[in-house]
Amino acid sequence: MNKIIASVFTALVCLSNAAVYATPAPMPAPLAAVWTATPGQTLRNVTQAWASKSGYEVVWDASYDFPIRAGLRFKGTFIQAMSELFDAYTMANRPFTVDIYQEQRLVHVQAQG
Repeated sequence: MNKIIASVFTALVCLSNAAVYATPAPMPAPLAAVWTATPGQTLRNVTQAWASKSGYEVVWDASYDFPIRAGLRFKGTFIQAMSELFDAYTMANRPFTVDIYQEQRLVHVQAQG
């Protein structure tokens, strides 16, 4: 009878130790945000709206802006969306330089050249 009790006790100890060292299931990746711009907005308005939604400030050091002529939709992080948005304007006659400072939560847009 002592052997049976000892075996049950050993099995319980092993099970409880296994639970302590079990690896938790990975957390699911957060859903990517969807970022949109509609005709009638400007590049500056969209930049400011998206930055505000993400807790960033915008410093716009360019004397010009571009109208959004067709709807735009990007999926991903704020930084990914900003990169894709301004990539669409790299061939413009007056492109921008955009720097995003994550620690300061600042987007700096300036005239290129």
